[in-house]
Amino acid sequence: MNGLLHKVEKAERVDESFYFDTKTPYHLFLQLDGSYFRAVAYSNTREKYVMQAEFSYDQANDTLKEIFEKTDFLKRAYTKVRCIVITPAQTLIPVVEGLSIDPETALGFNVNLSFDQQIFTNALASIDAVMAFAVHKEFVSIVTNRFPQVEFVHAAASTISYGIELAASNTQAAMYIVLHEGLLEICLIENNKLKLYNTFAFQTPEDLVYYPLFIAEQFKLSTESLQVNLAGNIARATPAFDILQKYFANVQMAPLDKRSKYAVRMEEEQVYPSFLTLFTTRLCE
Repeated sequence: MNGLLHKVEKAERVDESFYFDTKTPYHLFLQLDGSYFRAVAYSNTREKYVMQAEFSYDQANDTLKEIFEKTDFLKRAYTKVRCIVITPAQTLIPVVEGLSIDPETALGFNVNLSFDQQIFTNALASIDAVMAFAVHKEFVSIVTNRFPQVEFVHAAASTISYGIELAASNTQAAMYIVLHEGLLEICLIENNKLKLYNTFAFQTPEDLVYYPLFIAEQFKLSTESLQVNLAGNIARATPAFDILQKYFANVQMAPLDKRSKYAVRMEEEQVYPSFLTLFTTRLCE
């Protein structure tokens, strides 16, 4: 590899047709998660995810620019491009008839905004709310320079939508936890209604278990009956999974959405959890 790409580790799983079939319209979903940049391509015609790629790098924006400039699948055209963002600079704004709430003002109550951030909003119809969030302008520029039509979507859109679906068949409360690099999303659903969504910074497995326990206590939920679904940067054979099992009786990896098809190996449990936010972003359409 030339330039900065020699510092990048890349893992890719792809349906062979993806690189040879240049006529089929594909959707591209992107996600930046700390030192990981992930992407999946979806064929709407075949209802199948045909490409999955993960880049691990040192978080330098120059490296990300070079990934966008020199990666083959990022050079082609797509009918839809969506970029999933995970950031603590976010707030949920309830939709109230006859009341208009300025996103920047609402966001400013919760976080300290800076001049180098750009504010976006997503409508979350499933909970009658709007997610307002801030993204660094340099990252926005890197993505929009290559894909001017890109739609920026907060990870909450996928997490809340899929969390509600996971809890639909469960008469008890259910918690959906998605681990990102240094940050976790927690979504609590009870009686098919969102009770809580928030992001929390964490560093250790002990930090990870503190927040679910605190939330369970605040909502007076039994750790014996609460269903805990996990996704993101986690696997069964990790300290994080083990410590959650010590405190909660029903802990499992969140299942893959089976309404879509997937290219070979994408469905393996050691592979799909870190891509589940990307795979479920279609639920937000």
